[in-house]
Amino acid sequence: MLARKDFPFLIVVADWEFVGDTRKWLQILSELEIESRGNPRVAVQVRIKNVDRSEYQSLAEKAIDVLGSHTRAVLNGDIEVARQLGYWGAHTPVTGNPFSVKNDPDLHFVSASIHGKDQLKRATRFGVSAVLCSPVLQPSWKNVKSLRFEGLRQLARASAIPTYALGGITPAQCEDCLEAGAIGVAVLSGVMGAEDPVESLGEYLRCAPQS
Repeated sequence: MLARKDFPFLIVVADWEFVGDTRKWLQILSELEIESRGNPRVAVQVRIKNVDRSEYQSLAEKAIDVLGSHTRAVLNGDIEVARQLGYWGAHTPVTGNPFSVKNDPDLHFVSASIHGKDQLKRATRFGVSAVLCSPVLQPSWKNVKSLRFEGLRQLARASAIPTYALGGITPAQCEDCLEAGAIGVAVLSGVMGAEDPVESLGEYLRCAPQS
């Protein structure tokens, strides 16, 4: 697993269902790969929901073929598939049977989404690298109750592992997330729904703290 100083600042959630078209989704991934290749400050989370296992595997394979081995590609949903396909990391739910991902030889990074302290405790027991606290703000594409920055601050203070802010975060709000204790931000529509995803990616990365 990574040392804290080596964690990405930005996690782009490349949601297949949000984009709504496989060809367009893969094109965006291709554009992001060019910009994120070899850049440790950005990871691309491949998110594929509401498909059967065969299609999930197929889309995950297509995504990693596009992103390649020099992009920090994280597969959402199935750790075993992430291992098999050579993803850099995985993102897992904190539901189901407990398991441990500590010192996994095949994965550099394993994250989980949380919405409160109970899920934080469970994710910590699982041994994940980091947690994505969500939704911090109201996402532009769905109506959900948000944590706000104070809720993020409370989770970051309670967490023994690095936290990311997810949900409705714009580049202008990255500093607020860092001040609340997040190590970085995770974004979906801010990049995947942007008119120019590459330009938007750059805007977020310019908010990263200078090492």
